[in-house]
Amino acid sequence: MPSSIFSSRKKRFWKTFWIAALSSFLCLMAGSERLLRMTGHTAMVRNDWPLWSWWRDKGAQADGRTLMVLGSSRIEAGFVPEAWKEIFPAHRIIQLANTASSSIPVLEDLAGDPGFHGLVLCEVSVFSMGSLALSTAEDMVRYYHEQFGFWDRWTVPINAFLQNHFVISSAAYVGESVLKELLKGRYEASTRYAIFPDRRVVFEFQKPLSKKQIKARVSIPEIQEMIPPKLRDEGLRRLNLAAQTIERHGGRVVFTEYVSTREKGLRSYFWEPLESQAKSPGIYFEDDPFLSTFRTPDGSHLDGRDAGAYTRRLAEIIREKGWFEDRPSSEAVSRLEGEHGTGF
Repeated sequence: MPSSIFSSRKKRFWKTFWIAALSSFLCLMAGSERLLRMTGHTAMVRNDWPLWSWWRDKGAQADGRTLMVLGSSRIEAGFVPEAWKEIFPAHRIIQLANTASSSIPVLEDLAGDPGFHGLVLCEVSVFSMGSLALSTAEDMVRYYHEQFGFWDRWTVPINAFLQNHFVISSAAYVGESVLKELLKGRYEASTRYAIFPDRRVVFEFQKPLSKKQIKARVSIPEIQEMIPPKLRDEGLRRLNLAAQTIERHGGRVVFTEYVSTREKGLRSYFWEPLESQAKSPGIYFEDDPFLSTFRTPDGSHLDGRDAGAYTRRLAEIIREKGWFEDRPSSEAVSRLEGEHGTGF
């Protein structure tokens, strides 16, 4: 009997202990969540390579209603799916642009898949040709093919859901550790931004464009020093080869250079050579009266409050030109592939 009583007490002790431990943990999490939200922080998703790979995987074997958005953080933060769907409501949008990255390796990756028949909006600039941007994109593509696996297809969306709904789940990934900065009492964000599970990024700049920012434009000699003509020409060759291959597979590619306050007036060094060589059409921001009126508060990125109107105008131009219409038949695609090969 004493042994039975001791055993019963022991069970009650551990039951009480685990209930208390769980309650304390939940209270700590709830308190931390409330503290973060009270100090102006919002939940956002970790925009890492597993999430990028998850969406890249969704784009495999894309059809004519799937739009792949490629490029750098300019189109990552400047493209609004809801605004695009006002013009193309049937499109399924996959955001594959990435910060400090180039669209070239990703476009080549799509071109290497004969089953890809989708649409591509490919944001490019002279900085797409830089070695750092190229290597970042090449590493992403390599990660997708070599490391992204079966379990990632399940864990990535779960993690994205938690990070999107709970600040505490994503706080450690937002720049420097938010908790660490809060303890120092000096965390202050000059720009509000958010990242969502579909990899959409939104910037809201708190300060208007300054005169210093307006004047801080890059000149052609400065560009030539950073991206020499030889490097630029090799990038253009790769872009055009990949785009032509996608077109032969039955897809469509439209190039665009997004608005950049600090790069106005540089059309001759990059866009004109691309325009003269490319078989695919393109939209340069200074060529459209409406797109050219936009400003980028940090010199490179649209404010989230402007991105919708900018995206809508891009879609309107493409619809007016019919660039995503009149796709070739499957017989024509097969004939072209037989005549020219895949290119990759």
